Amino acid sequence: KGMTGVKSVPEVFLTRLSATKIPLQKFVDDLFNVIFTPNEGIAALPPCVKYLMDFLDSEAARLQINDPEVVHTWKNNALPLRYWISIIKSPDVVFDVRKNNNIDSCLSVIAQTFIDATYYEDMTIDKSSQSSRLLYCKEIPSYKQHVREFY
Repeated sequence: KGMTGVKSVPEVFLTRLSATKIPLQKFVDDLFNVIFTPNEGIAALPPCVKYLMDFLDSEAARLQINDPEVVHTWKNNALPLRYWISIIKSPDVVFDVRKNNNIDSCLSVIAQTFIDATYYEDMTIDKSSQSSRLLYCKEIPSYKQHVREFY
């Protein structure tokens, strides 16, 4: 129940979230592009990250692990889920910014989208899914493609 004693309707909530998402979408897309699309020059993949990804590939070959999901999970746990999620959820650790509850909620939605995009298998999304998953369900396949190309 809301402050007026009337139950909030999830469809109205999702509509408000969608309206809020529109002006932020370019920034979320840019975040995924910067993280998962290494370029030449200044934005090139750092040598330590390249070494880590190559090391995980070579260990999988040495251990004769032929399941691509296992290697994908190793890479997820090594960089995106340990490093990037921490920065997305807590930018105040790296930058001199204050984070209030509203910003924390928004960053949690972006972090959940990031996590969903890095899963090896496709997520099933239906009407009972969390609103954060419903909000970015159209973008997740393209984000997943960036992740697969990166790995």
